[in-house]
Amino acid sequence: MERQKLLVRDAIHHLMNRSETGQLTGIVIDMLCTSIMDVADELGVPSYVFFTSSAASLALMFHLPTLHDHHGLDLTEFADSEAPELAVPGFVNSVPARVLPALWVDKEGGGRIRKIPPRGKESETSQGYFGELVY
Repeated sequence: MERQKLLVRDAIHHLMNRSETGQLTGIVIDMLCTSIMDVADELGVPSYVFFTSSAASLALMFHLPTLHDHHGLDLTEFADSEAPELAVPGFVNSVPARVLPALWVDKEGGGRIRKIPPRGKESETSQGYFGELVY
């Protein structure tokens, strides 16, 4: 998505310059396209991340980087191990570390999930996340 930022910015500029187009008040961005927040920052409008999974999934995605950044826990150590169960805010029961998706804990990917959720917090104009709430 990083390579598409200029195209997205140009498309938005084109739409904003059309006389019948209203005023741009914000940009809704998919969870996997958070690099587009830079375009919102550049345009001086808020960005909102749309998350299509459950609120519990979002809670888990925010909690895992916290385990690494604030508690020194290496998520890649959970791959194929008898790792402990994790207490996750928003979850009633603890989560066995061995059931975490491989993409989040594999050594080749370096625990890629750590790089996704904080992007919304780091953006100057991000107003937060929204999506479906699934019970």
